Amino acid sequence: MPTRKLTDLFVERVNPPARGRIEYFDASFGGLALRVTQAGGKSWSVFYRFHGRLRRLTIGHYPAIKPAQARREAQAALERIRQGADPADEKRARRDRRSPEADIFGAVARDYLDRHHKRNSRESTFLEAERDLEHNAIPRWDKRPIASITRGEVRDLIDRIVARGAEVQANRTLTRLRALFNWAVEKDRFATSPAAGLKLPTKENARDRVLSDNELRWLWQGCDEIGWPFGSLAKLLLLTAQRRDEVAGMERAELDLAERVWTIPSARAKNGACTRCICRTPRSSCCNRCHASGSAWCSPPTAKVPFRDSRAPSAGSTLRWSRRAAGRWSCRLRMTIIGRRWASRTASRRRSRFRTGRCTTFAALRRLAWRG
Repeated sequence: MPTRKLTDLFVERVNPPARGRIEYFDASFGGLALRVTQAGGKSWSVFYRFHGRLRRLTIGHYPAIKPAQARREAQAALERIRQGADPADEKRARRDRRSPEADIFGAVARDYLDRHHKRNSRESTFLEAERDLEHNAIPRWDKRPIASITRGEVRDLIDRIVARGAEVQANRTLTRLRALFNWAVEKDRFATSPAAGLKLPTKENARDRVLSDNELRWLWQGCDEIGWPFGSLAKLLLLTAQRRDEVAGMERAELDLAERVWTIPSARAKNGACTRCICRTPRSSCCNRCHASGSAWCSPPTAKVPFRDSRAPSAGSTLRWSRRAAGRWSCRLRMTIIGRRWASRTASRRRSRFRTGRCTTFAALRRLAWRG
């Protein structure tokens, strides 16, 4: 390695090597070197031994640092070595140290949502978690250092949610906060989760709501009034007990009318498993209508499922049907409950009554809907 007197003129005019890099050591200051790369870059370094190991500390780049300043920086580094400190380790620690703003709760929560939750969850799950944290937790602790949040404050937040009557929401919020804090601990953002050991505040009971015989008949009549596609779609939800979006996304290619089989491909199934649904009468009439239409309930390109279509009844959230024949008032049924669980519960509750299997149970429901 060549040794030169590193003057301003020499450093300015030195030519880059043909390839790789070359280091010129300063003749007037032992250990100080100028590194010149093939691309013409120039940087200052100081070499030293710490606990018997040869170390290298980069001081800075030329022309931001001139030779005289480089010698002063090298002298300061050697002074730190005489005091028992390693300047290279100190520089690395300063570089790795996060700014205080990076460890406030709001920043950590958004990092968790973007870097972890969004990549490992379904879109709907991510959006609900984002809404929950943005509404319940972030406004309360946005600018607080995450390490300063105590167990009592987390408990107080959950108790406030319970107090406003949202017991199940309190369970969900605590679960999401626990996952967020555990992720932050794993990423060394702070030491201990304040949500560790906290129990869910509310015991949840599975819903057991099913439609009565009269409600089933009114629902079926309401579907006839609404007509195709939304009335037919709601009928298939009841008759097949399949998931709402799977029924809504039915494609013509999935129907085998000769065998009366509807095959839900694994790519569209929520559980990732291919499902075969036997289309017995009266299900086959709804499937025939879909098959004749050409594709997926004729939903517009902007709608992922027809119930989000602007043409759906009441903006796609409500089915209305008339009880005028029974001399009753108008009723509404939220479309969100006409799903896989609702239809499965309705079918299972009547299976013992009709003493039939799963397939013929829905035919019995159809016959019940025709009465009156």
